[in-house]
Amino acid sequence: MQGLKDIKGLVEVTDYSLWWLLAIIFIVFIMTAFALYLYKNRRIRKKRASPREVALSNLKNIDFSDTKNTVYTFIQDGKQFLTPENETVFKNLEKDLEKYKYKKEVPIMDEALKDEIKRFIKEIK
Repeated sequence: MQGLKDIKGLVEVTDYSLWWLLAIIFIVFIMTAFALYLYKNRRIRKKRASPREVALSNLKNIDFSDTKNTVYTFIQDGKQFLTPENETVFKNLEKDLEKYKYKKEVPIMDEALKDEIKRFIKEIK
């Protein structure tokens, strides 16, 4: 036995398998939580109203007692609903409403103009 020099004594090997298992479980938990967050966030994002729906809501809820606000709201939100069929009507309305814009104090809007705006709003889809 004196001639054998390559055999060494027993060495203690540390076992990290429990730590590896806990790390894998933790990573899987974090990935699952992240996937659930993305899934729920996507569902919430789909429920938000589109800009077109918001504009339609604004148009249907126009307060005709405030002339200046009515004019700006109609022109800004009405542009989203332009089609070749109603483009000339909108341009004519926009030209008629020009006298109510860019002034500090504006006169009360004509009833005929209010009726045209209401008719335009009813016709859009």
